[in-house]
Amino acid sequence: MIREVILTIVGLGLLYLGYTVVVMHFWSDSHLAVLSQELERTERAMAARSPDQKLFDVKDCDRAIDQAKVQNADPSGYDEAVRICRHVGAWGDTGVQYILGTWYKQGKHVLQNDEESQKWYLAAAMQGHVPAQLEMVLAYLRQSETAEQQGDSHQAMDYGMEAYGWFCVAQKQAETSNFTGFDAWTATRTDDGPQLMQTIANGFVEHIKRQPFFPIRKTYEKMCREYVNLYYKPPAAH
Repeated sequence: MIREVILTIVGLGLLYLGYTVVVMHFWSDSHLAVLSQELERTERAMAARSPDQKLFDVKDCDRAIDQAKVQNADPSGYDEAVRICRHVGAWGDTGVQYILGTWYKQGKHVLQNDEESQKWYLAAAMQGHVPAQLEMVLAYLRQSETAEQQGDSHQAMDYGMEAYGWFCVAQKQAETSNFTGFDAWTATRTDDGPQLMQTIANGFVEHIKRQPFFPIRKTYEKMCREYVNLYYKPPAAH
């Protein structure tokens, strides 16, 4: 009787392990394929635009923000600045995209909107903007925590792996770009940016070590490698 119980438990454990391996393998492959397709579509759309369609540039955005500051007493004073900056961000300026992401995240000058915030952060992150990449890490970590609290462990793991993928990209990008000390990112935060990122790095190391199955740990490594392959932008040659 005891032997049968033990064999049943072992069998269920192996079945769960096999299920986990298959699910993680196909999820990671399909997810990475979707990301690659989205990146290609974005790059093609940007390349296909006619310069004649560009109505404003980053200087117009800066000028509109400065003017809005003067009119700060008027609640609608930033409406024009938001309109102009959204146009500039849509044309690919990463600094403006990051500003828009922060506005929507904080509800500053616009209605707070996490989805809109993440859209602008992602647009900048895909072009190698390190602070935006770090914001993607935090966004996915929050989503992972929420999923965990709701009892959806698989969704929590998916978000966690996406956070780890972006963290790998941000680390690689920061190492090879002029972005040092997380200064630009820290300037937008109320906490200690570099210390927070070190805490997150340590947390990822411990989290991956605690994974009970080797295939899960390998999937984290795969996501790290493939995210870097997709999104890392080498420094421009001078």
